[in-house]
Amino acid sequence: MKTISIRTSQNVTIEYELPSTFQRIIAWVIDFVILILANSILTFFFFSVISIIGWSEQIQTFLTFLILVPLWFFYSLFCEIIFNGQSIGKRAMGIRVTKLNGDIPSLSDYFMRWAFRMVDIMFSGGSLATLLITGTEKGQRLGDILAGTTVIKVKSTQHVNMKELLNIRSFKNYEPTYQKVTTFSEDEMLSIKTILNRASRFPKQKETYKLLQRTAILVAKKLDVSQEKFVSQKQTKQFLHTVLQDYIVLTR
Repeated sequence: MKTISIRTSQNVTIEYELPSTFQRIIAWVIDFVILILANSILTFFFFSVISIIGWSEQIQTFLTFLILVPLWFFYSLFCEIIFNGQSIGKRAMGIRVTKLNGDIPSLSDYFMRWAFRMVDIMFSGGSLATLLITGTEKGQRLGDILAGTTVIKVKSTQHVNMKELLNIRSFKNYEPTYQKVTTFSEDEMLSIKTILNRASRFPKQKETYKLLQRTAILVAKKLDVSQEKFVSQKQTKQFLHTVLQDYIVLTR
């Protein structure tokens, strides 16, 4: 399972899961099937109407190209703009396009991705897109690389909810260490718990440890405590666990 750490414009690091190449292919297949169905329905409808009116074959052909060519040509661009980075296939697979800084892509970003579909997918039969998505660290095809975007899962399989956070054991005689922890939001606590879960699952990954350290530093600054408390991974995890424990005890 590939993940990507995105640092937002607010200097907050958020970790997202990247969809597999197979999931992105399935999303494309769903979109392709939808296009075929739409093409068939529209063709039947227009030819039926045109036949009743009695227009010539030249007019029939012209109107067919006028309606159907834009449908096939602009479908992905139109959907991603309207649905904030999702086509119908992407929405069905629970994935969407995002900027590498966490922002919503601009119209020019969507246009760049769409323009290079010809190279990534059409001209190469999808082989170039598959090769790049599989081989790049951030799962980017050529259009993504040029637009500064990638595709992420909308809902992480490692998602933590408040119920799970509240299941952290607390003791009646427990004395909180950091009283200022109540200044944190619920979402911030859930993010910390998610990062700790990942650190437990992948303890030897350098990127995971870096993310753990950056999180601890940001938390320590907000609590006005010394960063010397977590010079090792064990100490860093213990510090964040204590912060979570304090939050639960002081807010529940």
